[in-house]
Amino acid sequence: MGLGGKADVQTDNEATATTTNSDGTTISWDEIEKHTAKNDRWFVIDNKVYNVTKWLKHPGGQAVLNHYAGQDATEAFRAFHRDIPRVQKYLKHLYVGDVENTTVTGHNDTRNKLAHNIENLKLKEDFEELRQKAQEMAQTGWLQHDFGHLSVFSTSKWNHLLHQFYIGFVKIDKDPDVRIESMFLIGNIAKKNAKYGKKMPYNFQQFYFFVAAPLLFPLYFQFMTIRHVFVRRKWTDLSWMVLFYIKLFTLLTLKLGFLSTIKYLFLLRLFESTWFAWVAQSNHVVMDILEDKSNLSWVRMQLQATCNIDKSIFNDWFTGHLNFQIEHHLFPTMPRHNLYKIQPLVKSLCEKYNIKYVCKPMMTAFIDIFLSLEKSGRLWHESYMELKMADDQKQLFKIDTRKRIALVAHDNKKIELIEWIKRNREILKQHDLCATGTTGKLIENELGLPVTKYKSGPLGGDQQLGAKIAEGLIDILIFISDSLEPQPHDSDVKALLRLANVWNIPTACNLASADFILTSPYMSSSYTRVVDSFENYFNRSIVKRH
Repeated sequence: MGLGGKADVQTDNEATATTTNSDGTTISWDEIEKHTAKNDRWFVIDNKVYNVTKWLKHPGGQAVLNHYAGQDATEAFRAFHRDIPRVQKYLKHLYVGDVENTTVTGHNDTRNKLAHNIENLKLKEDFEELRQKAQEMAQTGWLQHDFGHLSVFSTSKWNHLLHQFYIGFVKIDKDPDVRIESMFLIGNIAKKNAKYGKKMPYNFQQFYFFVAAPLLFPLYFQFMTIRHVFVRRKWTDLSWMVLFYIKLFTLLTLKLGFLSTIKYLFLLRLFESTWFAWVAQSNHVVMDILEDKSNLSWVRMQLQATCNIDKSIFNDWFTGHLNFQIEHHLFPTMPRHNLYKIQPLVKSLCEKYNIKYVCKPMMTAFIDIFLSLEKSGRLWHESYMELKMADDQKQLFKIDTRKRIALVAHDNKKIELIEWIKRNREILKQHDLCATGTTGKLIENELGLPVTKYKSGPLGGDQQLGAKIAEGLIDILIFISDSLEPQPHDSDVKALLRLANVWNIPTACNLASADFILTSPYMSSSYTRVVDSFENYFNRSIVKRH
């Protein structure tokens, strides 16, 4: 999500420049950043804006399009596509316009943003040079991985074809878009996911990881793989799966028997799953998992999201060269056996721009998995308990579509209130009205609307309304007060408004606020009013005096 082409920064504070296409269409970043929904997605590649809302057959899936909606996707685009000119042909019919360049004023915060953009642009230029060197470093083993990353053949067609054959017929290890966040919560954002509290005891996830990791492939992925081909109607994948199982049971059953073949397959998946979970998560779970930050360049984002495992003969073999995960993230189409060659250059780039480069021993990384899961689970549990305690101390009151509205006005404001009621008569007649004595009579006489009348305010009418609020019999209070005249029952007025606040009643003390309430969409629908249960008040300690 780097800034990439997000700003062609100018140092002239006075001049304004605009880059236009042949049609003269330019689009500001303010406009681009509005298009972030799944049904309205724009993004930018090389200062050109594309509308990818209806691109439903994107080879990389919909998740990446959703992620970069409203952002600059230039660096990600270049990282994941080897034949750029060929891929750009598919973007032509999605083209909307060019990005409008912005000028920078003299404000300090804007100057800071300018400096940040200039640094990102320099970093982008240096990284592009590094990418060119990486592409010049043009395997067997881990074939499904390398075919999937288009890093074996020079043409993506052959990579995709052999990817399907290898993982479908040789290995049956498809990679459906599985999601396991309902099983684990990771990163500092875990505390925002307290809504999953009833599903799993995440405060113990560091312990059940030892059970879940071995069962990930033989149970969860196995089920999700089969479900995936039917839900997504991947009939080609289904054909490969059927061929795989025919081959498996035809060959192994002759030697082992049917039940032993099932046991063999389960144990093989058990071992593979354990190994995969520990190796994969040693680079990812242990790093910062934060919310989307569109101001991070591609390089900074990758260095923040992953780390490396120390290079050694054993580590390289055990991880399949994926101990160089930083380089793998930066250059996803680069063959794994060449990743170590580019590592010194990546380190130099990080040192130049003061970017933290994390590399650790394998055992330290494995221990960090446990510690990271424990930390995330603890953050979640603290937030969940806070929410649970808050919910336990709340009462819910439903306000129906037909509201019970109390109308009150001081003497100098009664005419204004009557005029307001006249203007809104058609709305108010759909609800149940009540009022203090004099105001209620005026509503009946002038407007002919039915109204429940209580005593005049100074004679206890305000207190009667306050009691009705406390009993849950009033939904809205319209109290047009006279702030310039002293009132003999001022203490009653304050008590009424205090109770409206305590019981979370929508209250208007002037006509503008009353207009906002009356035009709210909640006036024609139900609404749930949340009120404190006052348990702390009821259970407060009373100091006894001797």
